[in-house]
Amino acid sequence: MSLHHFPGRHRRHLPSFLMGWVAGRMGRKLRLDDMQRSHLNDLFQALRQVENFMGQIHRDRHAMIADVLTQPTLNREEALQLLLVPERAYRDQLQPVVEVYGRFHDSLDGAQRSRLVAWLRHCG
Repeated sequence: MSLHHFPGRHRRHLPSFLMGWVAGRMGRKLRLDDMQRSHLNDLFQALRQVENFMGQIHRDRHAMIADVLTQPTLNREEALQLLLVPERAYRDQLQPVVEVYGRFHDSLDGAQRSRLVAWLRHCG
């Protein structure tokens, strides 16, 4: 089943649903033990937090941008700063995700890492 099977109003729920599905599938394919599964769950939780955080920034920023753009004179610096908010926020969120992924990656044995790499190449 692909994304076009879901009506537009339900697509916003897909990333979280798909993350859970992918985590379960990865756990089975890689034959993870309990500790490794915990690291994988931590990774997907970190990704969900980034998704939620970025969504909130997107929603909050709309009103602020509208305010700036409807002023009699355009404050160019303020407009630019508002446009750069998502980029800066995303960059700030990357470090924790990399750390969590590193713990997951380091917990895998050689065969599991090889299967993970093959699976990511196939999916990516």
